[in-house]
Amino acid sequence: MTQNVQPDYFKYAKEIGYSVAIEDFFYEDENSKKIDVKRLFMQTSPPSPIGLRSDITQIDPFWNSLWGYIRTSSWAFDGDRSDLNDLISIIVAITLRTTNNISSSLLTQEHPLTHLYGTDMSCEIHSRLISFERHNLMIFQLSEETELIVKKILHASFLSAYIMDNVFLYTNPHTPNFSSYREKAEKIAIYLDGGYDDNKHNFMARSKPFWGWFRSFESKISVFEFDLKVVNKLKSLFYDRYIPTKLDGVTKKIIITDGMGNAISLMKMEKGFELLEHLEGGAPQHEVIPIEDRFFIFGKQHVICIDDDCGEQSFKSEVNEIKLRNETERSVLFPTMEFIWNEKINGERFEKLVRDIFAADSNVRWVKRVGSGTQADGGRDLEVEMVFKKQILIDSNEPPYEMKKILVQCKAYQQNVNKNNVQDIRDTIDMHRADGYYLVVSSQITRQLHEYLKSLRDRGLLVDWWNREDIEDKLRVHPEISKRYPDIIKVV
Repeated sequence: MTQNVQPDYFKYAKEIGYSVAIEDFFYEDENSKKIDVKRLFMQTSPPSPIGLRSDITQIDPFWNSLWGYIRTSSWAFDGDRSDLNDLISIIVAITLRTTNNISSSLLTQEHPLTHLYGTDMSCEIHSRLISFERHNLMIFQLSEETELIVKKILHASFLSAYIMDNVFLYTNPHTPNFSSYREKAEKIAIYLDGGYDDNKHNFMARSKPFWGWFRSFESKISVFEFDLKVVNKLKSLFYDRYIPTKLDGVTKKIIITDGMGNAISLMKMEKGFELLEHLEGGAPQHEVIPIEDRFFIFGKQHVICIDDDCGEQSFKSEVNEIKLRNETERSVLFPTMEFIWNEKINGERFEKLVRDIFAADSNVRWVKRVGSGTQADGGRDLEVEMVFKKQILIDSNEPPYEMKKILVQCKAYQQNVNKNNVQDIRDTIDMHRADGYYLVVSSQITRQLHEYLKSLRDRGLLVDWWNREDIEDKLRVHPEISKRYPDIIKVV
């Protein structure tokens, strides 16, 4: 069964002025079944580098995905356009966050020459994709809530195009001028990394309006310098609706806006403040704006962008550190929900509990039980198809998300689970042609097993593990699940 009706957000894009198009194609799933897909192209204007794309599978239940697309054209700008791709994607991300509280990630595509010929182009930003995993738009089904979020993204992206056109005069020629900014770039490189290296750094300057750009691919820091009036315009556009609540954590600064939290490394933030003081002198006047994978610091004439894990997992991890640090803060930040586990747990029932937890995850497309809790399972009790953000982008025409098959092994043990209780994980993954492996235990795992799982993850395998506390954390988010399994766990 196919879906012929265009989603409301596509109609909304046309209404507010986007240039839109549709392309039909198909892909093959894990069973070599052809799945028809409609790709929606929504460009803020035909010549604009700012756009959004959405794929919709044309089979029930009509999964959607949405991502942003940023790439300048060689027709408009000669030579290396890394500064433009960096600047435009940053302006889009900041606009999304400050005007509509959308926290995104910026993914840099690998340069095609690197992929095709092995040429080292690691110091160029070829293009950027913008992902919205925090808002569960990697894979989603239409609802009033998702329609509203996508419309907010459309609105903010359109506003960012307006900012590029009217504050940065994007359609002007903006002739590159390397030589005028080399001395400044070298000084920043010396301050950050001890010296300038063409294999680690890049820079650019442009005029009308002026901006200077420096990027350390070693420290993962971008520095933009603007005329004072440009920064003041940006502040007037961004700050009025951006009113965060800030809290010092153990190692991170927690920033919460309208109930959504991010966590910034205190060490990296301090490094940014020191760099800003070095560039502008005196005590810096700044505002910090986080998204999922970096944060921005505004000074008087500079905007600094620092790569950092500031997203949902970083926030949750820091919140857990605060739990341990101060029980008073814990009582304010967290609901008083505790659990009592039964001493004896039926293995099949435990598998069903774990299945329901996965099924409640918005990034899970499907979850299936394999056999029963009493049968030999070959190292897998569940198979789960989940969506993940890509770590390496090779083709900017493809979405920044990918589906992976995960094997889940469930252990309903009273004692700690050790390495001998788990089959060889690499062989298990290969045998079942899977992409990853999760271990879920009703008790704890031993240190030996923990180190083994961690070593597999450090080698690049998609491996994760949940113990009793991890299951409780997920049930706090979905308390309705625990009510179905009073024979396993009860809420106090």
